[in-house]
Amino acid sequence: MKILALTDIHAAYDNVERILAAERGCHAIILGGDLTTHGTAEEAAEALKRFSSMGIPLYTVAGNMDPRSLRILCISKGFWVMADSERAVRKI
Repeated sequence: MKILALTDIHAAYDNVERILAAERGCHAIILGGDLTTHGTAEEAAEALKRFSSMGIPLYTVAGNMDPRSLRILCISKGFWVMADSERAVRKI
């Protein structure tokens, strides 16, 4: 199984596009937070749209630079979420 793990992207989405193109054989993506740099919910939504385009499971946790609404956004999209008050990843 091949898992792609990324963290601290800080809105460098062009770099992410190159990584995703090179890693087409992965079975899951883990996003360890900081998709944005004090970004808006709209910016976070665009980032998640890019990741979800691969059609594989996406595991997320919001970072300290992400908008507070990122967790809610992830839940609404059906992504796997690490909740702040939980110790396990679960499917929402």
